[in-house]
Amino acid sequence: MNLPRNLIERRWAGALLAAILAAAPLAAQEAAPPAPAPAERGDATPAEGKKDAERDDERVRFEVELADGRAVIRAEDFRYQPGDYMIATAGVEVRYKDLVLTADRARLDIPTQLITAEGNVVLDEGPRRLSGDTLEYHLESRTGRLTNATAYVQPDYYFSGVELAKTGPEDYAVTDGVFTSCSGDSPPWSIALSSAKVTLEDYARIKNARMRFKNVPVLYVPYILWPTKTERSSGFLIPKPGFSSRRGAYLGVAYYQTLGRSADLTLLGDAYSESYFGGGMELRWRPSETSRGLFQGYFITEPDEIDPADVPPVRIDPNFMQGDDRWKLRFFHQQDKIFKHFRAVIDFVDYSDFNFQGDYERDVSRSAQSFVYSNAYLTANVGNQSFNILVDRRERVRRGGRDVRHQLPEIEYRLRPTRLGSTPIYFSLLSSLNYFQVQLDEDEFDYGRADLLPFFSIPLSTIPWLSAKLDVGGRVTFYSDSLNDRRSEFSGESLTRTFGSATLEVVGPAFSRIFNKGLGRFAKIKHVIEPRFDFNFVSDFDDQLFVPVFDEVDNFLSRQDVVFSFNHRLIAKPAADEEDDPSAGGAFEIASFSLAQGYSFDDDRPLQFGRRDRDRKSQASPIFASLRLNPSQRTSLKLDAAYNTLFGRFESASLSGRLALGKHNELGAAWFTRFNAETGAEQRNQAQLFGSFALLPERLFLDGAFRFDLRLEETLEQILRLRYNGSCYGLQLEWRESNFANVDQSDVRFLLTLKHVGTFLDFTSSTGSF
Repeated sequence: MNLPRNLIERRWAGALLAAILAAAPLAAQEAAPPAPAPAERGDATPAEGKKDAERDDERVRFEVELADGRAVIRAEDFRYQPGDYMIATAGVEVRYKDLVLTADRARLDIPTQLITAEGNVVLDEGPRRLSGDTLEYHLESRTGRLTNATAYVQPDYYFSGVELAKTGPEDYAVTDGVFTSCSGDSPPWSIALSSAKVTLEDYARIKNARMRFKNVPVLYVPYILWPTKTERSSGFLIPKPGFSSRRGAYLGVAYYQTLGRSADLTLLGDAYSESYFGGGMELRWRPSETSRGLFQGYFITEPDEIDPADVPPVRIDPNFMQGDDRWKLRFFHQQDKIFKHFRAVIDFVDYSDFNFQGDYERDVSRSAQSFVYSNAYLTANVGNQSFNILVDRRERVRRGGRDVRHQLPEIEYRLRPTRLGSTPIYFSLLSSLNYFQVQLDEDEFDYGRADLLPFFSIPLSTIPWLSAKLDVGGRVTFYSDSLNDRRSEFSGESLTRTFGSATLEVVGPAFSRIFNKGLGRFAKIKHVIEPRFDFNFVSDFDDQLFVPVFDEVDNFLSRQDVVFSFNHRLIAKPAADEEDDPSAGGAFEIASFSLAQGYSFDDDRPLQFGRRDRDRKSQASPIFASLRLNPSQRTSLKLDAAYNTLFGRFESASLSGRLALGKHNELGAAWFTRFNAETGAEQRNQAQLFGSFALLPERLFLDGAFRFDLRLEETLEQILRLRYNGSCYGLQLEWRESNFANVDQSDVRFLLTLKHVGTFLDFTSSTGSF
């Protein structure tokens, strides 16, 4: 099956095989733009006529027997010499097999099957349309030429020229012409050319190409090899220029090679003016609907010495040395529906050094990562059961060395809540077997773990306005090795951790009232009041200090506490005239408010305490408040706060919301702050703004995102993006500035995409980044 082309946004972008020269004004006379496609012409061709229309046609109908078939001709006047020629004038229409020709005048030479036409000539061959002033066409060979011609070929290719010749079944030649994928008399972009040889489902070989926007020339290229295949095609991709303040000017070239219908290969080459040279490849495959994968490899050489001013201020990998060869590898494969129920995934990633991500990865989510993670797993889901086998590797750099953790492997069996026979009791189970390997610098440790977590869920109420449920279970975890008293190394002794747990959840009694008067666009509103009570119990385990912590299974905290909450909910039903609107939906929750506070029955585990004054503590927890507003599918507001009753101060607060302004406009914000309740000192205060606005509906858009550290009075990240969607092209200008780990970076990126071409130009300029 076919693979999408993700590097160029379209699967068969053109190849520039000659050096791009500087654009210069062109004074030469350019050919007229191409004519519209058949579907866009106001006058229907005779091929679109129906039988009723044929009965009303007052033109004379004439039939001529040719060697390979019969030609049907309609016109208002005929001159006919049997076996020699036929001349038709006024409203001429010629039909021969799948060919339809209309013109003001036409002559058919019967022995040679050469037809000549003049005046408003239109020739349709299936989905292809040729038009011009004059035509010479051989019916037998299906070849000929038109003057002052235009041509339409699916999917949305438009050619025009002083002369257009059809030299074969799929071959055309254009002289002094214009090519575009835009319709209309004045295309937004076009390529003027001195000559071109076009083979459909192959290539267009274009000479002296002048890229124009409207009538303004912007680029000259001596020669272009342009794929005309509707399927993926091999060839050089459009070069990508750029600039980096540290690596200098940049030019990236790539060659794309198809490997049958289910695989492709892209070879990459990058050169920087400051003696950085890189190369790589991406191999992708998708042999079936249930299988896909890719392999990526990239290698770059760097100069042994660089200007000290160009050295990044933050190097997280202490083993990196300037001048080292650097590389990246990734292998990914996914196979679904193995024995119907199983799914297998392999995702392996590795770098030459941890600095590679920050230096060369353009994706912020990858460049900011402080770890490298690889995994492979086999999983299956059958009914309420799931089975997983996982092997993974996580490597991170910590102060003074490396930390590498492996699971070799993890085997997990999970049973989701399942009813036990005809009883109201539900049973669930989570179990796992693990073998761990941990490398801390030169030290290496390995141990095993077996874990079992069963749970019984018992409903205690059948009253509609009161819900009560009891969950009872426990956990047994075996470790083949445990830590010593100082937690500095393994002791060589096994350890078994066992504890029980229970949760009682009571919701209600619930009170509700329906208001039929409605509010705004809502016909009915239901107000629900629900008190809630949650009791949590986890028994003690005295040797938690000796447990090696690898993941969340190893964490443990005994507890005996209760949480009380008081909840208000507003559920609204849209008015009848909005129920048919898919975006309105049915009844939904438009607002909610809750207050909650916990209380611990364990004197050794107070829920509030002082860090400076250890004697100051409280068994009660802070008061938590939460407000949600959701008046529509695209508008929401969320407010959360925690108030420390021990010290009489707020601990944290957060606010986030999204507001829809019409069909295309959206504005959002988020804010979060945290305090030391004991001292009142602010620990964190960050905010984010984002929005998208249609400056011109359906055409021009402005997107923005801003992140601020209000405590440090710093701007962490700013992104502005201006997008324009034309009828057959797209423009995007993006500016990004960021400050991570006290490193300032800024980027400017410009993209030009063309219809049925993809990304024609992708230019990036970076300052501050490596």
